[in-house]
Amino acid sequence: MTELFITVPDTFEERHLELILLGMTALIRETDVRGAVDDSLIDYVDRPGVRKRAVKLATQLWRYYRDRGKAIPTEIEQWRTIGESDPLAFVRKVWTTV
Repeated sequence: MTELFITVPDTFEERHLELILLGMTALIRETDVRGAVDDSLIDYVDRPGVRKRAVKLATQLWRYYRDRGKAIPTEIEQWRTIGESDPLAFVRKVWTTV
């Protein structure tokens, strides 16, 4: 999905963005390697990679909103905080490219 935001960002409608933000909110909890989420659908060993991809998508969403002069949604700001402070360096590195 990140590649779509890079290549054809204008194909997304507001309803698509709302659903993406909803999923991004769920991924905050689901991908946190510091906490135990027993009901997570994501295997513990896969969480760091999924978290890295989520931060990458959040950076593209941040650019999308910024380039259109729109307010950055709270969900994306939460991912920005994660991208700047995650305990895993390879996750933090993704956000530094913004």
